[in-house]
Order: sequence, then C-alpha cells, then structure tokens
Amino acid sequence: MRSYEIQLVNREKELRGVFKETERAAEIAGLIGREKLQLLLLAEETISMLRSITGEINACFWIVWEGKDFQIHLNARQKLGNEQRGQLIRSSTSQTNDAAKTFLGKLRDAFEQAMSIQRDISNYYSASGVSRSADPSDEIIQKEKWDEYERSILLSVADNVSISIRGGFVEMVISKKFA
Repeated sequence: MRSYEIQLVNREKELRGVFKETERAAEIAGLIGREKLQLLLLAEETISMLRSITGEINACFWIVWEGKDFQIHLNARQKLGNEQRGQLIRSSTSQTNDAAKTFLGKLRDAFEQAMSIQRDISNYYSASGVSRSADPSDEIIQKEKWDEYERSILLSVADNVSISIRGGFVEMVISKKFA
C-alpha cells in the first residue's frame, strides 16, 4: 500500500499531516505500541535530519508498505554544498551516494562535488553573524553533536537508510521491517 504524498515547505501544519499519515499507515498495517512509536520516530527523525543539515526543507513525503515492511520516502530539491552532501551521505547505512553506483554515476557525482565547492565558501561567509575573522567553533560543535545524535537515532531504529543525491535532488528511503 501507499500513503498520500505530503508536500513539506517548513510549516507546522504539514508536519502534523506527516504524523497523521504515518499513524494511519501504522494502523492499517496493524502496528501497535512500540512498533507504531518507532515508525513515527523514523518519520520525524528523517524530516528533522534533512532540515538540520540543509537548513530548510522543500520535499515530498510518503510511505510505502506491504504487511509490516515499511519504506519511508522523502524526496527533496535542495542546493547542497560539499559539507551538506557529506553529512547526508554519512547518514546512510552504506555511507555512499546510492545514485553513484555506475562509473558514469561516480564521475557525475565527483563533478557535482567539484561544482559545489564555491557554494560551501559562500554559505560559510554569508551566514548571519559570521565574518572572515569570527570563530564560530562553539556553534559548529554543538550543531554537529545534535546532527550526530539525530543520525544515530535514525540508524539505530531503521533497518536501512538509503540516500541518493543527483544534482539538486535528494532521495531518502528509510526501511524498517517489523516482526
């Protein structure tokens, strides 16, 4: 079965829709108690992780399931710098870009990384309150610890986290099979 698709554009109303749709999918599949909470946690952490890494979210969310075998999908159009790409890829189970499987895919991925270096530099210096002489290390350390915490929750609860990045398109698929 497949849930309704929910378009996310940084609004609380849309997040409530995600939770309602996730609860509906859990109820249809017969999940109760801890299993239902784990599915809700996976949906929340998937969205939260993408938002914390990219700073915004413009994505489409849906769930596909058969019996008690679930896949949470989140597809987003995002402009990513190398640091953001790296954080997303490190969040996957394989720690690789699943869109770069073939030789040409790996070549395209390397080219996209090279093209995003300037975006990393521009984002760093144009961020509010950051100047070339400022040392934002305290904020970075705290943010990195929080990002790592979200990643660890997602990876410990999910059976598999697959992340594919091609150009400005990010596809996340989180798989979980309940007994």
